Amino acid sequence: MQKISDTLEKLVSLVATAIFLSMLILLFLQVILRYGFNSGFSWIEEYSDFCFVWLALLGIALGVKRNAHLALDALTDMLPGKLKRLSKLINVVLCLVFYALMMYSGIAYTKVGGMLTSPILQLKYSYMYISIPVVCGICLIFLVASLVTDKKEGNNT
Repeated sequence: MQKISDTLEKLVSLVATAIFLSMLILLFLQVILRYGFNSGFSWIEEYSDFCFVWLALLGIALGVKRNAHLALDALTDMLPGKLKRLSKLINVVLCLVFYALMMYSGIAYTKVGGMLTSPILQLKYSYMYISIPVVCGICLIFLVASLVTDKKEGNNT
């Protein structure tokens, strides 16, 4: 499971990097065109909106993989051994429940997005909204891999 998780992390990092670079290059081009030539492409801003949503959510997935998601580390670090492990287990279980619920809601939201079209690119908003269930699924994989790995190592978290 850890090998799948590590491969998925590399893939998410690669996709996030590609999205970021495309957004950076196009926005830089847009600034040059707008201020240098008093023109530009209207579709670049809409494209950047789609990319920004994907980029932000992929960043969340990478944060989950690298255990940089929201947790009260200062408080849990003060707890004795067994309580510390239990609190970390509870944190992971709560995150699993949260991402499962978000994935379910994201699927419904994606269906609604299929009825809406962006004004310039004429893309269905479902292409943006599908990032929610996709990233939540990735987060679930990362969390399950973390549980399995910690269990094998004897950490019980």
